[in-house]
Amino acid sequence: MANVIGLASVAVLSVTLVIAIISLSLPYWSYLDDTILDVHWGLWKQCIIRNGEKTCVDTDLDTATEDQARVFRVARASMIIGIIFTCFADAIAIVALFVLKDKKVLLFGAAGCAFVSGVFCLVAFAVYADEFADVGDLHACFALDVIAWIGAWSAGGMFIAAKMLSKD
Repeated sequence: MANVIGLASVAVLSVTLVIAIISLSLPYWSYLDDTILDVHWGLWKQCIIRNGEKTCVDTDLDTATEDQARVFRVARASMIIGIIFTCFADAIAIVALFVLKDKKVLLFGAAGCAFVSGVFCLVAFAVYADEFADVGDLHACFALDVIAWIGAWSAGGMFIAAKMLSKD
């Protein structure tokens, strides 16, 4: 039973990793829908759609306000660190489940990395929402970040359950 839970948690964390990468990379964290133009932006790019023509540019932190630039930097860094810890958690769990099968205590390390990953995803969306929730509507990649946070913490809990149910 513990091995099944461990495998399921690796699968959950792998999906979480893909979701976090998509969330970080796409320009759909916020959007404004106006009668003349539509604007959506993410952590790296902002796009304007006017008369059906889409123009995307890199987010220029030099022209942003000091608070907005800080928020973009914190959200970017938090997401990247969260993704790194998700990779660590997945790697540790795979080693514990397939290579060092008698060292299930490593699942606690995987759980710790998953929880830390979730904290960084939480920081990214909390800081971003605090600054930009009033500017426009939060969009799909923001929601994906929330899902990544929940997925990381769920996988961490599953790693702990897998360790507790193992006979080691």
